[in-house]
Amino acid sequence: MIAAAAGTGLFGISSSVVGTGVFGRADSTTGNTNGVVGFAASPSGFAVLASGRFKATGRTFLGAPNTAPTDGDLGNGSISFYLDQTSNQLKVRVRYSGGALRTGTVNLV
Repeated sequence: MIAAAAGTGLFGISSSVVGTGVFGRADSTTGNTNGVVGFAASPSGFAVLASGRFKATGRTFLGAPNTAPTDGDLGNGSISFYLDQTSNQLKVRVRYSGGALRTGTVNLV
C-alpha cells in the first residue's frame, strides 16, 4: 500500500489484552530474512518509532554512525550512540529530561 501526503501506509490496532497491532514474520530457517523492515528517507524521520516500553529478545544489533548527533536531534530524555573510530571509543550523547546535554565515553580496547 502506498500512502501520499500525510497518509499511513499500514495501520494495525488491537484492543485485546493479549493483542498485537502489527505482526511480521519470516519463516525461512536460512538466509538473511526480516520479519519487519522500516525505512525513512527523510533525515528528520524514523524508520521505526516506538512510544512506551521497547523490548528486543535474542541477539540485538545497532548500527552506530561515526559522528555525534546534532544537539537539536536529541529531545529531552533521549540517548544516541556513535563511534569515534580514530580514538577507538563508543560515545554516548544524552539529553536529560531538563534539557542538559552530556556525552560519555567507553574506551574500546
